[in-house]
Amino acid sequence: MKTRVLKIMTAAFIMFFIAGTINAQTIELSSATAQTGSQVTITLSTPDGLLNVGAMSLYFFNEHTVLSYNSWTAIDPDIAGALVNPFGNMMGISWIAGGFTGNDFGPGGIMSITFDVVGCDDVALDFNQAISEVVDFDVNPISVAFVNGGVQMTSLAVVTWSGAVDNAWANPANWTEGVVPGCNSDVTIAQSANIPEIPASKAYFSVSSLTLMPGAALTVLGSLYITNDLHLMSDAMGTASVVENGSLTVGGNTYVDRTYPTTTWHLISSPVVNAQAGIYTGRYVQQYIEPVNNWFDIIPTTDPLFSGIGYAFWEPFANEMFTYSGVLNSGPCAVPVTNTATAPFGWNLLGNPFPSSLDWMMVAAANTGVINSAVYYLDAATGMFVSFNGGMGGGSPYVPPMQGFFVSANSPMGQFMVDNTMRTHNGQNIYYKNDFSDMVTLEVEGNGYTDAAYLRFDSEATLDFDGQYDAYKLFSWFNEDAPQIYTNTNGTDLSINVLPEVDVVSVNFRAGVSGTYTISADVMDFAYLVLEDMQTGMVTDMLTDSYTFDYNINEPAERFALHFAPLAIPEVGSVNAHIYGQNGHICVNVPNHFSGDIHILNLMGQEISHVAAKGGMNVITAESGYYLVKLVAVNSVLTEKVYVK
Repeated sequence: MKTRVLKIMTAAFIMFFIAGTINAQTIELSSATAQTGSQVTITLSTPDGLLNVGAMSLYFFNEHTVLSYNSWTAIDPDIAGALVNPFGNMMGISWIAGGFTGNDFGPGGIMSITFDVVGCDDVALDFNQAISEVVDFDVNPISVAFVNGGVQMTSLAVVTWSGAVDNAWANPANWTEGVVPGCNSDVTIAQSANIPEIPASKAYFSVSSLTLMPGAALTVLGSLYITNDLHLMSDAMGTASVVENGSLTVGGNTYVDRTYPTTTWHLISSPVVNAQAGIYTGRYVQQYIEPVNNWFDIIPTTDPLFSGIGYAFWEPFANEMFTYSGVLNSGPCAVPVTNTATAPFGWNLLGNPFPSSLDWMMVAAANTGVINSAVYYLDAATGMFVSFNGGMGGGSPYVPPMQGFFVSANSPMGQFMVDNTMRTHNGQNIYYKNDFSDMVTLEVEGNGYTDAAYLRFDSEATLDFDGQYDAYKLFSWFNEDAPQIYTNTNGTDLSINVLPEVDVVSVNFRAGVSGTYTISADVMDFAYLVLEDMQTGMVTDMLTDSYTFDYNINEPAERFALHFAPLAIPEVGSVNAHIYGQNGHICVNVPNHFSGDIHILNLMGQEISHVAAKGGMNVITAESGYYLVKLVAVNSVLTEKVYVK
C-alpha cells in the first residue's frame, strides 16, 4: 500500500492525498478582487467536506506575471505537511496522509494562498483536471468536482495621496479615499511631509496616470508603470520632484513644468532627453562657451538643449510657465568640461539634468580631479552669483531641479558626471551648514542689494587658492550695479576663503554705483575682529558694530583690511624717512648716510621683496594695491602702509 502511494507521489509533482469515499465531494478555489501593488489571498476549500482522504495532487493555472506567489497558510491543521510550489503559470499542491488511516477535511477551508499582485490583468484560477487527482487510503480514485476561481483587478478611478501615516505607497491609510491606487486609477500626489515611496521590496505597481502637484515628490525604488501620462507640475513656489533609483516607465507622454517667478535672467537645464530650444520660442536663450569666455545666442528652435548642460534664459514676464515633454533623464549623465589658457578659471556652465535636486556634496566628491569643489548659482532675484563649498557660502548644497550652475574645471579636459545616487528631494530653500569654528561672514548692503564674503581658518588649508575649500569670486555679467565684497589671497579674488590662521586679510569692495554702503559681520569663535578702512583710516570693532562708508566708483577695490589680532606696527628707535606710493612705484626717501634694508610685505604679512636701502630716494616697482613697507636699520624699525595706484 505504501508502495502504491509512493508511486503516485513520484508520478505527480505535487499531490494532495485524501482517503475515503465521499458523496458530492467538491474542491473549490475562491474568487477575489485585487489592485496592483497589493496582495491577494485565495482560499482552497471543500464546501461539503471530504472524508477518509489518503492523498491529493492538485494543479491550477494562474498568470505568474500578474500573481507572484508569496506564501501559504494552513486552515485545516491536517494540511500542515503539504507542499505548495509555483512553476511557471501553474501552482502545484501535494499532500499525503500520515499514519495508517485517511483524514477528514471540512466542510470549510483547507488552506489559503497569498500572492503579490504585480500586473493589471484579470486572472482565471482554473484547475488542470487532466492531472489533478484525489485518492483514498488504498489509492483508489475519488470522484471530485473541481470549482474554479479567479482574481479580478479593480481600482478607484481617482485616488489622491495624503501621506497621513507614513511614506508607504501600499498603505491604504496614506490615500484620501482609503484605498491603494491600481491600474485604472488616475493618481494625484499633493505636497506632503511624508513623500510616497515605491519600495524595492515590491515587484511592480501600476496606475493609469500620475500627476504631481507643485512641491510634491515621489521616490521610485522599485517599479512603477504608468499606462498613460505623467505630469510634474510647477508654480512660483516650487516644482514637483521625482527621485528614481528603480524603474519608472511611462506608456504615454511625460510633461515637466517650470515656472519662472521673476522677470530676469535665469540659468536653466533640461530634465528630458532630446529637448529643443523651441520650448522657449520668443525668448532669449544663450550658451556659455568656456574656451572663448563668452556667451552666444541660440537662434534655431530646433537646436538641442543637451542634458547636463546649462543655458541662460531671459524671462520678460513674471510667473510664466514652460513645459518640457519627453523621456525623463535618468541614470549616469556625463558632459565634457574644459579649462583653457584663454579663459581663466575654467568656467563651465552645467545643469542639473534631473526632475529632482542634486546633493552637491556628493557631486563634488565624485568629480574631484575634474572640477574645483565649489558650485556657483545665479541668484535670479538680484542677478548676482552666490557660491557654496563644503558647508560654507550663500548658495545651496542642493542643486534644484532643472537648475543651471557654474563650475571651475581644474584640468584642461575632463568628464563631469552625475547619476541617480546623487538625487534628493531637498530643495533650494533647504540649506546645509557645517558648525565651523573660526568663521566670519562679511555682508555688505547698499543700492538695494546685499553681497557676502565667507572666511574661516583651517590648519590644512594654504594661503593660495585651494580647490577643495575655496570659491572664486564670480562677478556677475547680469548686474554690474550691485555691491561686491570679497577677500583677496595672493592676488586671487575669493567669495569663500579658507586659509591657515593669519593676523590680517585683505578685503576688497566694488560697486557699479557710487553711494553709501554698510558692512556687517557674522562672527563665530573670534575674540578680536577689526575692520580697517585704509582710505579713511577708520577702524571698527566688527564684534559689536557695523561700518558705514561712502564709495565712489573710481576708487580702487583694495580698500579694507580685516584684522584678527590687535593692530600694531612695531617701531624701535626713530628713522627720519618718507614712504609713499606713486604711479606704480613705492618710494622710500631716507637720509644720505642711512644704512639698512627695505622690506615690502602684503597685508597678510608675507614678504614680497626686499632691497638694500641707499641714501636718498629708493624707488621700487609695484602693482596697484596696498602694501606694508618696513624700513629696518641697525637700531630702528619703521613700518608704514602705502597704496600704489
